[in-house]
Order: sequence, then structure tokens, then C-alpha cells
Amino acid sequence: MPAGTTRVIIRIPNPDASVNHSVRIKNEVAAMVLARDALASHASHLIPDVYDWHLATDSSGWIIQEYMPGVCSGRTKLRNESKEHQHKMLSQMADVFKTLQAYQLPASVQGFGGLNFDDNGNVVVGPMAVEPYNGPFASMNDFYHGMLAAQLADCDRSLISDGWRRDGLRERIDKFVSTGFEKLLSKAPVSRPVFIMADFRKFTLLDSPSPTTTNSRNLQIQATSSSTPKPSR
Repeated sequence: MPAGTTRVIIRIPNPDASVNHSVRIKNEVAAMVLARDALASHASHLIPDVYDWHLATDSSGWIIQEYMPGVCSGRTKLRNESKEHQHKMLSQMADVFKTLQAYQLPASVQGFGGLNFDDNGNVVVGPMAVEPYNGPFASMNDFYHGMLAAQLADCDRSLISDGWRRDGLRERIDKFVSTGFEKLLSKAPVSRPVFIMADFRKFTLLDSPSPTTTNSRNLQIQATSSSTPKPSR
């Protein structure tokens, strides 16, 4: 933490969130490392620095990160702003989104899934913090199989669907999985992993005053929640 720091953000996960708490913190910190690298060419400092973090197998982990000035964009009404400011903010959002999508993942990130760190501190692919909550996957076919398995497991736990076992529906689904799913996937185009900020919306963005011009405001990113290597077609 830089000397003289007087403000920080301490992020504590919501224990009721539908995420894989055993990997969420590490996935998030690794995602911020990649996002910071992807946006390094931007003049503005967009991704907050992480000062410390703690991973727990339950929801008791935490992240201490840099305080970023600004107002949460989700608390303001962009349509009430001037046309000039609307154009500036939306243009910045589009530019950041495009830059993240075009980012060349480091060689250590191979496959599909969430993000993790290896023993040397390199960012690698790991289990997913969001559905299907498993992985990592060597190929897109494995990814889709993992997603389908997670969905069926959810159905098995549901008292409403009861695993779709009524009227022989589950037998038909299982038959499709064993005999038809792979054939369907063989028709899919070749995919490559790309960096996805899955929560790119107003509530994860800050409308921040420019450090050089008091009448100018810029986009800041306050989190990179659920960012994972996912397919690009």
C-alpha cells in the first residue's frame, strides 16, 4: 500500500450470492491483473490496485483495493446528462469493452474456465466462480459438457422440476447427451479463449472527474467481477 494512503475499499463477498465461494476471490484478483494489463495503454488509470486479499473456502474472503474517486454510474441517470457527456461516456465504455475483447491472453492462460494463480504467481485458467462452477476445461466441447452437467445437477436438486423425470423426459435428455450432443457440438465453429468482463454495466463503473480538468469526467472501473476466459467465435 502506498505511503500516505488514507482511503481504501474493502470488498467482502455476499454469502448468499450464487457463486463458487472457494475460488471467487482468487478469480477476481487474477481478473484484475489481466484487466490492468489489457488497459495499460490507456491514459487513465482504470483498474484499482489490489493491496491485499484473502481466500477462504466459504464466503469469508476479502479484497483490500485502491479507492477510486467518482460516482457509481448506476446511481446517475445518463439521459439527464448533456449530449456531449453521454457521447463521451458511451464512447469510453465501448473503447474499454473492445480493448478487453481484443486482449491477447498471456501464454500461461490455456483453455477455458475461470482464473487462478500457479505456484509462481502466473495467471492461469482455473475453476469458474460462476455457473457451471466447475472447470477448467481443455476445449469448448468440454466447457459445454460441463455447463450441461451443472444444469442437470441443478434440476436434480429442484423440487419443482425433479430432474425432469416425469413422462420420460429425463431419459430422452440423457439419450441426447450420450448420442447427440457431441455430434451437435462438432458443427460449432472453432473458438478461442478471450477475456470477458461479464459484469460490464453501470453499477461496476464510476463517473470520475478528470485529474487534470475539473469540468471533464472520465470512466473508471471499480471491479472486474466474474471475468473469465470464455469462447470467442
